[in-house]
Amino acid sequence: MRQPDRNWPKLYMRYVILPRRLLLTAVVLTLAGMPALPQEQPSVSLPPGLILLEEALEGPYVLTGTLSAAPPAQAELEIVFNLDEQTGDHYLLSIKGTTAQFYKVSAGTLQPLGLSGKINWPAQGANFSLRREQWRLSFICDTQMVVRAYDSDLHGPRVGYAARRCQVSDCFIQHLGEMYMSDDFMRPAGEESNWEPISGTWAQQSLRTDPLAEKMRAELSANAFSYLGKSDQGRAMAVSGYWFWEGYICQAAMQAVAGGAMGLVGYYQDPENYLAVRWTSRLSEGADANKLQLIEVHMGREKLLAQAPGGFLPEQWYQVRLGLSAGLACVYIDDQLRLAARTDHFGQGRFGLLAEGKRGGFFDDVLVRPWQVLSEKFVQSVPGKWKVLWGEWSLGEDGTARVRSAAKAAAITGNEDWADYKYGADITAKSGGLGLIFGWTSSDDYYLFRWADPDAPVEYRGQAQIVGVTAGRSKVLDVEPLTRSVSGKERAKVTIQQGLITGWLGDQAQVQVIERGLPGGSIGLYAEHAASASFDNLHAEELLPPPTAHLVKEFTNIEEHREMAEWASRRGLWVTPPDPDKPEAQWQTKGDYFGDKVVELSIPQIGSVTGTMSITVDANPGQEQSGYTLTIAVQKDSNILQVGLLAGEHSLAEATWTADSDTCTVRFSHQGQIVMAVIDDKMIFKERVP
Repeated sequence: MRQPDRNWPKLYMRYVILPRRLLLTAVVLTLAGMPALPQEQPSVSLPPGLILLEEALEGPYVLTGTLSAAPPAQAELEIVFNLDEQTGDHYLLSIKGTTAQFYKVSAGTLQPLGLSGKINWPAQGANFSLRREQWRLSFICDTQMVVRAYDSDLHGPRVGYAARRCQVSDCFIQHLGEMYMSDDFMRPAGEESNWEPISGTWAQQSLRTDPLAEKMRAELSANAFSYLGKSDQGRAMAVSGYWFWEGYICQAAMQAVAGGAMGLVGYYQDPENYLAVRWTSRLSEGADANKLQLIEVHMGREKLLAQAPGGFLPEQWYQVRLGLSAGLACVYIDDQLRLAARTDHFGQGRFGLLAEGKRGGFFDDVLVRPWQVLSEKFVQSVPGKWKVLWGEWSLGEDGTARVRSAAKAAAITGNEDWADYKYGADITAKSGGLGLIFGWTSSDDYYLFRWADPDAPVEYRGQAQIVGVTAGRSKVLDVEPLTRSVSGKERAKVTIQQGLITGWLGDQAQVQVIERGLPGGSIGLYAEHAASASFDNLHAEELLPPPTAHLVKEFTNIEEHREMAEWASRRGLWVTPPDPDKPEAQWQTKGDYFGDKVVELSIPQIGSVTGTMSITVDANPGQEQSGYTLTIAVQKDSNILQVGLLAGEHSLAEATWTADSDTCTVRFSHQGQIVMAVIDDKMIFKERVP
């Protein structure tokens, strides 16, 4: 394995630092009543011979260095991190022989965190990385993830180690910023690139394939440029990013010129250690044709982690994503999850592009963002992972988290900076109230999606609710009658994105509310008078920002060179109505938009003119009286807006809105079964539709 390069290459200028939105990881549950390691040992002191590093810790980081031992069975290593020298509180990674274990030392007591792991000691020395990112603790030796743990309580600034019968050298601390990188390959010739070709041939090139293609200049052309990779034999790979990147999703638009294969690379260490998404053509004549594969290359040996039928068509563009987080790898094709697998190798690394074949493939619109996921079945006890708030919990023999309390029961997990995400669980109960906790920062401040059958012994029987608890005071933010029975097994889900909270039962949205400025927080499970309730198959995933189709500020009226209007004007994105100068003319976009839709815009200079505007979603092409329409009428010298909601030609609701200023922001959406209009963060309409 290559040593970490302390002089890593400078990335392209599109690399920026953004705030992390969500930190989730794949683990298992520890709750009251489950067997676990002893929780406390009195009078714990710092290990003898402790060597403290001079550099102070701040925020997330990686402690890295070189490690070796001979003989391994007698080696002992203790790494103390986030040490508060005044209180003595710290985290501890203890390695004795081949066993590694995380602990938390607080108030003189020793508490195990996570499960123990096995370390394969390198004879000649290898890189190690101890990672601390908010609540996630992990230790990697060589290319193997050794052990993970979870806790967010301690934040001391010191780190050090004590080694006996082993050697630690070249230690340094790599502080972690948030990751974001994009590349559209529109660079003039000679400008620095952030890509490192590993194998094959790579070049920035126009999509044109004629002899003049290589002579085109990006700064003088409206034609898209891409990154072309090809190989006469084996795989062509080009990588970017940093060796310490973990918890990310990388995506790229890609098009194969002919057959061969194309894909992505993740957790790249060196040419003999990486993960690869390999996608072959459905028209290929090879034995591996028409397949999507997730491959692990470790020490030069390949292992197929997952595979699915279905290949690409040459000269067709696709969007391919590879999400990596805490040992879980997910592959998406055009936003559809196609493959998922787990691996304990690597744990961090660079990302890249992959192509096979003499003619290769084009890559464009590369994007890398932070991405975290939690996906677990409750089959094993892991100390320190879950916190029981109320009631009694245990692990059932069937691999579920079970409630053992007759009254209220709740347990939480996660870090307090989780923000936009979705999470759900399979919940089985005969009666009682059930729910999912989110936005938890304390027992006095959290949110709850809850529901109960009509015969349940709770006050919200027969209802679904979103409840907000602030400073210990509870408030029902949204309530709807249940649309069907929920006794037995039910898949419940909560989605939180850009302040919009939706509670789902099965595939139906039950309740929805806007909470602008919604704080981050932990997630959890909830039951009330449901002693037999069980929870399973919990999955939580960071939501990426929704794609933006385009922003239109005005319809440009081009008097000269009208032949250029199709691509040079924003008007080219729209279907021109028969008589565009009529006030009632309706402009429809040329694109097709599937799934949930959100339209956001601002209305400036309220009171300056008299008129009516409308926003329509789910319209049929050429049919003006279709879909759902929000109308807003304004009068000159007035700040009062007359607002209406239509389904086709039928009125669903009407309201009056008084603007506080001469500009207001409108958000109109159709999400799930709910059509909603919000003006300046105030909900005007919320109607359930078929």
